[in-house]
Amino acid sequence: MIRTDRNLLALALVLSVAAGAQAATQQAPAAAPPKRVDSCGDPGKVDQIYPTYEATVLAAVDAVTLYVQVHRSPAGTAPFPGCRPRGCKTKVRLVNLDPPKDPDVAAAARVALSRSTIRQRLTLQLSPAQETSGGISNVLVFIGTRSINQHQITAGHATYRAFSPTAVNSYLACKMERGQTQAQLAGRGVWAKR
Repeated sequence: MIRTDRNLLALALVLSVAAGAQAATQQAPAAAPPKRVDSCGDPGKVDQIYPTYEATVLAAVDAVTLYVQVHRSPAGTAPFPGCRPRGCKTKVRLVNLDPPKDPDVAAAARVALSRSTIRQRLTLQLSPAQETSGGISNVLVFIGTRSINQHQITAGHATYRAFSPTAVNSYLACKMERGQTQAQLAGRGVWAKR
């Protein structure tokens, strides 16, 4: 009986050592790369939700205004302001952006907006700040994940101005302010030395 207990004990020891050796040879899963810290905050944190619509750009009116074909609204979704559920052609303004005052810079900025958006399918996110004249809606404009509002500011094709405290969420407002600072420091567009 004692011999059997010793045999079981020896077997348990061998199995334990083998299991430890096998565990040591298996590679640990690769650690996730460290998250980049964005000083504007967490872009995934939602503190404001925007009604979203699909559209195609027909023309750039100026550096911050597009003439678009808004597509059919999904079932159960309110139509885009001024449109029927089947869609419409309308002007939209890039929220929190002002066009350049200098006519030459403004013309170049309109051309740049046209080149980056014309005939592109884009996403319009309706801003809560809608104090505009002429029925033009203030929107965030995206082609895929690329923010056209941000691009216009960072390229110096427009200047940042907070339309209201809730015009865009705090993360986007921070990114727009930072984009303008980058354009100023680099002397791009409206910030170029003349």
